Amino acid sequence: LIEPEGGAVGMFADVEIAEYEFEFENESRLYLYSDGLIDSSFADMNQDAFMRLIAFIEQNVDISLDQLILNLKNAEIEWHKNIPHVDEITFVVLERSI
Repeated sequence: LIEPEGGAVGMFADVEIAEYEFEFENESRLYLYSDGLIDSSFADMNQDAFMRLIAFIEQNVDISLDQLILNLKNAEIEWHKNIPHVDEITFVVLERSI
């Protein structure tokens, strides 16, 4: 077990962040993303951006990680269309397979 040290990336020093433990089952994936992926994905920047990301993950749950990233890149381009991108995007997928 790795003990956390310091603050979370991109957070203010005085922000308290909850820690959770969970069982990472075999053949599971954990998706982590920065707000840049959903904050600027739509002109209206609301809950629809989050739901679109969830739908994307559900539609791509059974494909390889390489194909998932390629599909996300193409989807992100489509989501933005002519909307200027103002924030960086981080998308990390951890996969457990034994």
